[in-house]
Amino acid sequence: MEGIIKPYGMVFMRQATHKLILEDNKVFLLKGNKTTLDELNYHKIRVTGAINYAGKYPIIEIEKIEKLE
Repeated sequence: MEGIIKPYGMVFMRQATHKLILEDNKVFLLKGNKTTLDELNYHKIRVTGAINYAGKYPIIEIEKIEKLE
């Protein structure tokens, strides 16, 4: 999937630290290395991984992430 990465915000006991917003405004939460995700904030990225649909937003457990800009 491709989209813009943004911080998810302060949520107690959250599984994900960032969100991916696709061109059609669909939102996916990202679960991965926080330091790496922080470095990519507000950049367009491509991410691959396993998707878990349990919850308000699906969570992508990142296997591979790359900056597109």
